[in-house]
Amino acid sequence: MAPGVCEVRLDLPDHLTKKLPTGSGNLLSPEKAGSIAVKPVSATPSEEWVTLLADDFESGFPGTTWTLFYEATGPYWDDWSCSPGSTPPNSVGCAAGGDGAINCGEDYPNFLNTFMTAGPFSLADSYSTAGVLECILNLNSEIVIDVFFMLVSLTGVDDWNGFQYSGGYTDKHISMDLAEVPFLGNILNEPEVWVSFGFRSNGSIVDVNGAQIDDVILAVTVSEPPGDVPSLQISVLKNPGRPRTFQILVLVTNGSGSAPTVTVGGSNVTMTSLGQSVYSGNYSAAQAAMSATISASDTNIEGSGSAQATISFQGMGP
Repeated sequence: MAPGVCEVRLDLPDHLTKKLPTGSGNLLSPEKAGSIAVKPVSATPSEEWVTLLADDFESGFPGTTWTLFYEATGPYWDDWSCSPGSTPPNSVGCAAGGDGAINCGEDYPNFLNTFMTAGPFSLADSYSTAGVLECILNLNSEIVIDVFFMLVSLTGVDDWNGFQYSGGYTDKHISMDLAEVPFLGNILNEPEVWVSFGFRSNGSIVDVNGAQIDDVILAVTVSEPPGDVPSLQISVLKNPGRPRTFQILVLVTNGSGSAPTVTVGGSNVTMTSLGQSVYSGNYSAAQAAMSATISASDTNIEGSGSAQATISFQGMGP
């Protein structure tokens, strides 16, 4: 991990002022967000991505997306035209709004404590194979002491996890792999996820501008659900005159089109089609057998399916 970067877990203090966005707060999902307009920087050309969140801060801030947390009446995150990332003119600065707001080129204040959060977003598609939270960061801060945060939470209230940055960064693309979130691990497929960016300073050294970010993207890959593997059901018709001789019937759904493989006690049973995905075979157990276990399996291009059934001969005559 680069100097000035470390993993972090924290809760937002209860005393912070909370300013809600003007949106409805409805849960967002890939289906609602639509196809991605801008792929993550880390994406390969062949990957299919969908956007859960993409904000270049050119349409007003905080808009319907961001909830702000800050000390008293400010300062707090707001948009400005200081370091515009890859989409000029606007980015957002950690002390660009509220009481005591700074202008470009001015030092951020002591005891700054401000966060911007968004969510919840649904990652519940069970076939997501990758996900990323990323942004462009410009940072000037006291090393180790005054820090910028990139965080995610599964509650939106506490237990925020991610990375903290300090020192100097210029137009630095930073990202968080949602399959390897610090302290949480893989959060792909979670039903609700919140994201947050924050900045804190103590009471000593300050620097120009503090933290600025642009071009925030939260995105996941969503693959097509796999097709169904074969499903098998076994039934048995016993011969009343010869109770240890029986007919095996196997119903196969989503089958390969060929007869399933059927064994009884390790011996193969020849199966023939009766139509409508039903297959039949006959088997005679040894006269001393008290039971027989039937195993059936089939494989299509999506995978294999199997079933097993045990029948008893107890209490039957020879």
